[in-house]
Amino acid sequence: MHHQTGDVVARRTLNLGIVANVDAGKTSLTERLLAEVGVLDHPGSVDHGTTVTDSLDLERRQGITIRSSVVSFVLPGDGRSPPSPST
Repeated sequence: MHHQTGDVVARRTLNLGIVANVDAGKTSLTERLLAEVGVLDHPGSVDHGTTVTDSLDLERRQGITIRSSVVSFVLPGDGRSPPSPST
């Protein structure tokens, strides 16, 4: 719960682990999720080395993920109803 000007606002928290084979699109999916909830203006590209979660120089140059990453964000909506789908 987050208190704001005397009102209690529910925060929706989602813990999500993405596990898949090599080159299955885990980083691309993560970038898309971050863009969908407004953390990023647009998803980064593995091929262009512009992803948020691949931060090591070697990861960016090789287009591979070497170490795991953790990202956090608040889900859109008031916590009482699901967020509206984007168009």
